[in-house]
Amino acid sequence: MKRKPKRIRKEPLHLLRNRCDALWREAVFATHGVKCLVCKEKPATQSHHIFHKGANNLFRFHLVNGLPVCSGCHLREKYNPTPVVLSAVAFHGYALKEFWETVKREGGAHTWTRPELEKIEERLTRVVGI
Repeated sequence: MKRKPKRIRKEPLHLLRNRCDALWREAVFATHGVKCLVCKEKPATQSHHIFHKGANNLFRFHLVNGLPVCSGCHLREKYNPTPVVLSAVAFHGYALKEFWETVKREGGAHTWTRPELEKIEERLTRVVGI
């Protein structure tokens, strides 16, 4: 009797997405520096999505959408986003305006597929240098 070949299980999609999120955070630090861009005093411990990933999931992994911030500035952003927005505009300049136009035109809900996430993981790995 012939045996069935053993099924190879793929990694769950949410774990791949979480790994891409972690790589995105590291890539933001690698490309933008490790100092908080809002207060410019403390070391950055978190990466902030300028355009929140819940509303604009399509741009979740773009580096222009990231800003390294300290935990205090990240908490204050919830109640007063103005300093973070001004810092993002000062840091990214015209690239942020172009990015915003793209977000308005194409943004919204997006469901990530395995091939897309694998490409993003490969690209972010190159940026981080792992």
